Amino acid sequence: MKLIDNAIKYRVSTAVGVLLVALFGGISLSRIPVQLIPTVEKPAIRVQTQWPGALPAEVERQIVQEQEEQLKSLEGLEDIQSTSNYGRAQVNLTFQIGTNVDRALLDVSNRLQQVPRYPQDSLKPRIRATSTEDAAIGWFALYYSDPDSENEPIAYKRDFMEDVIAPALERVPGVSATNQFAGVRHEMHFYADPVRLATRKLTIAQVAAALGGENASVSGGDFDEGKANYSVRTVGEYSSPEDVEGVVIAYRNGVPILARDIGYARLGFEKKHNVAFIEGREVVMLNVAKAPGANLLEVMAGVKEAVKQINEQVANPRGMQFAQLTDSTEYIDGAIELLTSAVYVGAGLAVVVLLLFLRSFTSTLVIAIAMPISVIGTFIVMDLSGRSFNVISLAGVAFAVGMVVDNSIVALEDIFRHHQMGKSAVRAASDGAQEVWGAILASTLTTVAVFLPVLFIEEEAGQLFRDIAIAISASVTLSMIVAITVIPSLSSKILGRRSVKSSDRKGGVEASWFAGKVTQGIARFVCWICGGTIRRLVVVSVLTAAAVFGSLQLIPQVEYLPAGNSNFVLGNISLPSNYSRPTMESLAGYFDAELAPLKDCSAQDLDCPGGGYSRYFFVTFGTGAFFGVQANDPLRVLELVPVLRGATANMPGAIGGFRQGSLFQSGPSGGAIDLDIVGPDFDRLQELSGIVLAKLQEEVPAA
Repeated sequence: MKLIDNAIKYRVSTAVGVLLVALFGGISLSRIPVQLIPTVEKPAIRVQTQWPGALPAEVERQIVQEQEEQLKSLEGLEDIQSTSNYGRAQVNLTFQIGTNVDRALLDVSNRLQQVPRYPQDSLKPRIRATSTEDAAIGWFALYYSDPDSENEPIAYKRDFMEDVIAPALERVPGVSATNQFAGVRHEMHFYADPVRLATRKLTIAQVAAALGGENASVSGGDFDEGKANYSVRTVGEYSSPEDVEGVVIAYRNGVPILARDIGYARLGFEKKHNVAFIEGREVVMLNVAKAPGANLLEVMAGVKEAVKQINEQVANPRGMQFAQLTDSTEYIDGAIELLTSAVYVGAGLAVVVLLLFLRSFTSTLVIAIAMPISVIGTFIVMDLSGRSFNVISLAGVAFAVGMVVDNSIVALEDIFRHHQMGKSAVRAASDGAQEVWGAILASTLTTVAVFLPVLFIEEEAGQLFRDIAIAISASVTLSMIVAITVIPSLSSKILGRRSVKSSDRKGGVEASWFAGKVTQGIARFVCWICGGTIRRLVVVSVLTAAAVFGSLQLIPQVEYLPAGNSNFVLGNISLPSNYSRPTMESLAGYFDAELAPLKDCSAQDLDCPGGGYSRYFFVTFGTGAFFGVQANDPLRVLELVPVLRGATANMPGAIGGFRQGSLFQSGPSGGAIDLDIVGPDFDRLQELSGIVLAKLQEEVPAA
């Protein structure tokens, strides 16, 4: 084979090729983004519409149903789900794999424009594509440094969070968006006197229409004056209560009725819809999402630096603290460190085994060089294919470490055999490599054939395991190239010219005493088995039965994806729909009471569940709440679940579910089974769902 001869003849060129692979592999390694899991894309679009002050039933009837009527016949639509809450509606559209998201966004926008009418004071629908990378990479909270501070409630700092803190974080390279939770914004309130309204024969609807219509700036065009061109604009947006009170509501007998004649305006705050607590202290929360393809570790480092500057420059001078609650990079660092150490340990063990059986430092060195070349070359392939560093791709690299040496061992063994026959190092390298390159190619193709089809699977499983398929296929293919180029080139240089007769070799390579004993024992055992038909049948039957029985006994619990070992217990609580806001806020007290004994525990305290907790948060929303608890001892975090279950059991009317933070799923309901109860009578649906919940809790207590 000409490639083999050229690799031996032009050793410098071969060495340059290896150096180029190392150089570009290092560059690729610095370019590949780092994240926890691969990006799994399923085309999805979210439509959000706000209608301030509207009840959920009104939102569903006047917005959601109208939107669904237009959207249900979209091409490629697989699923449509909607949620109607107080003052807002959300419609989630899921499309078939392979659907062009840009085209789908355009189709959704066109269909929404065909909605006959929206409520007069509703806002324009917002449309955006969603993906797995929308998940938060970190949660943060703003609170007063002194719990007994006499400042205004922290909930009123929502505007400060949105106007100061959120823009500072969004300027960090790699941050795509921030989302605020809890707290209330400023808003202008107008208080009308019913007696004055009746006296002037006005209604609330007339007042609202007049105030809403005047709160706008209108362009009046432009005109030329001398050398200059001027734009004309009528400024009508409210900036103070006096502006609102000066609006003309109506005319009576040619006399204008001003807003101040029927009431007064004040700058206040909107109603509370969500409330967040951290260890009993009310806070305003924010999360950060990274841009697609950004390096998570670099993004989080930039976010942490921004948080430090925010505290020093704006939060601390105002008596507040902006703190980080969760950090996904902690888990990533641990996972990457674990897999990286597995790669090093696997490579080291492979070298030790080679040295034990080859008993030659030069031969072991030749094969050991194949491992880093193949692994570094894999980084180039991953970079060119747009993949990321994550637990799946690193697992593929770890698996491949033990596989990449196989081709090199086959090539070196045959080269060494020819060298033992008395041939020169160059001749032995050429003849040995050319003799086995076909077998090496066949072996490589069979391995690649197992993993390569994964690249063509469009569903979630294919996207999830595509990284491991690329890593193993690239590593094994590169190891084949190394085996027929680098191995012969090195062998021809460093094996030396010592000639040994064929009869002096035992098993192809000079084995150590231990390796020789193992080899001889296996050979005698095989010969004994092959010596009789009954023996062969007995051995095959016994080994087959043992394998089947052992597999059945050792088979683990079946699960599509592992949960991981995240140090966070997440919970979701469903509450009666008629609970008042103060009642929902008081629910945080149940967790305070249950977790209070764990506050001062240490990770070494075995009698304390989870070694105590290091942090917990509780957030109410709509008709439910969610929370998260972090243990002092990460390996005992599940011990906190019974404590949380007890706290939820004490809440009147509450139904809670708990799970450890998942590696592959976000939110407190990952790994759930959806059960939809459908019908025209909402009261009957509530009754049936209560029966179903009671039955499920009886049958599956841990759910």
